[in-house]
Amino acid sequence: MITTSNTSNTTHSNSSHSSPLTILNEHLWTRSTMAQLNQVLDQQGWLHLKLPSDAQWMALATQITGCHLFEQQNGMLFDHVHPIEKKEHLSDSNGSAAIPPHTDGPHFSTPPKYLVLFCRTPDKLGLVKTLFADVHELLQWELTEKDQKLLMKPIQFMSKDGQTKVIAPILNFTALNQILFRYSENIILRGHPSPDTHVSSVYNPHLKEICDRISQWFYHEAYSVTLDHGSLVLINNHRFCHGRTQVFDKKRHLERIWLG
Repeated sequence: MITTSNTSNTTHSNSSHSSPLTILNEHLWTRSTMAQLNQVLDQQGWLHLKLPSDAQWMALATQITGCHLFEQQNGMLFDHVHPIEKKEHLSDSNGSAAIPPHTDGPHFSTPPKYLVLFCRTPDKLGLVKTLFADVHELLQWELTEKDQKLLMKPIQFMSKDGQTKVIAPILNFTALNQILFRYSENIILRGHPSPDTHVSSVYNPHLKEICDRISQWFYHEAYSVTLDHGSLVLINNHRFCHGRTQVFDKKRHLERIWLG
């Protein structure tokens, strides 16, 4: 059974957009439930779910999307998102610094279609926000001709170890004319997916203008989600950018999978 909470901890910086938290209060998922959630995901591009404590969240995510687990950068199908000692100064999933807008796996020829985050241990201070914004709204902004050319300009995206690279534009479209957005402010401006936050040099100064434009759009339009214990966010990684505010509670612990 699906119930909807009227008091959602999902908000939008533009008050015209909001969506309630969906509460799945049964752990026996039916075909009808999966079809309903798949339809919402297809239309909205994301889901924010509250699950029972014994829920098999990875199995649920694959059932909703109909997709398979996608190998991550560490060669695993599953990864932890939490601060690690001596990496806290990095702007990535194992650091404490804020993470600017990006899509996951931009260095793959076809990035994972979905990002799934499950909250195992929440931020007790309630300060950390997961942010995500729909690229459809970026395309509705007043983009200049120069902006559009920069979005279509092929650039290099690389993995953390530098072993996997792809040259592709930020904005592309699939054979079915669906958006395929690949982006990493860290890679484009700082030359690495996980840069030291103390480094301020600009790696690609000629692309700084479009990155500033994307950042302006992202922080104006992004949904803001506070992840509580047992909550899950499923995001269309081809259509949405996401990011995170700074982590102050070092015990915050999320689990992540990619689906494709």
